Amino acid sequence: MRNLKPALILLLLIFASSFTVMVVTAQPLAIEDVVVPVLQNPVSLNGGLGVNEWSDAVELPVTFRFYNSTTPPYEIIANRSGFISLKHDCVDLWTCIQIEDPIENLTIWADYPTGMPTVMGDTVWIFYDVTGDIATNPGDDEKGVLHPDFTYDGAIIPIGPGYDDDVNLGGTKDIDGATSWTVGWLIIEMVHPLTSGDTAGNDPSLHPGDEIITQYILMDPDVDPMLYGTAYTEQWAYLLNLIITPCPVGGEILPLNYLELMAPYLMVFTIAAAVMVVLLKRKPT
Repeated sequence: MRNLKPALILLLLIFASSFTVMVVTAQPLAIEDVVVPVLQNPVSLNGGLGVNEWSDAVELPVTFRFYNSTTPPYEIIANRSGFISLKHDCVDLWTCIQIEDPIENLTIWADYPTGMPTVMGDTVWIFYDVTGDIATNPGDDEKGVLHPDFTYDGAIIPIGPGYDDDVNLGGTKDIDGATSWTVGWLIIEMVHPLTSGDTAGNDPSLHPGDEIITQYILMDPDVDPMLYGTAYTEQWAYLLNLIITPCPVGGEILPLNYLELMAPYLMVFTIAAAVMVVLLKRKPT
């Protein structure tokens, strides 16, 4: 990440080393299958929870547990409970993360929007095991959403600092997201393609019916700016195997933005068809 401030580079270096240890030592390894359903309700990507917006998603209760160390003995110093919701529209994977968070921590930029953050606020990192070895290694994918509304599309690489921006690697940024904080809850909505085609950025290539192991990490600076919480479900599983359900036979479900673009044309077509019906009825025989 050539454009990162030194402080942020140091933070990510510490994160990289601690993450690698935590996934193999915090609890016995467990992987939970999560069937990701096909979207029925469109999502307004604004960090808010619309009526029934996520009711068609699979919802997992989780607790992000913060440990005081990455080496034994472990001690949980803080918990952040919440939910992870997932669904797909045959084109994109949609994710909503709701977290109980008593204090809002904002990301701060010295030169926004041209540079990277100088202070990282509440953040969710998502890792996709593209290499399929149930570990975080070069070749895997990293995506992040920083509150408020900053998205990061990165890749795990074999040379230091171990992470780099997809664009720096010759790839593309393929993520969009939005966040909000209100009354002790942090809400993060994000979307990215199931298959972006960005191999330079290590993006996963997922088709309906495919599976991929995924991990969710939370950064909450009011716990400790150098500690990251790992998500645990009620079964103490911290690696989720996302199973992308097949799409209906006959075509893909159109994402919201496509439907919005087509709406005016569909309306014109409907009106024209109605006029033709009226004219045909009036035509003398």
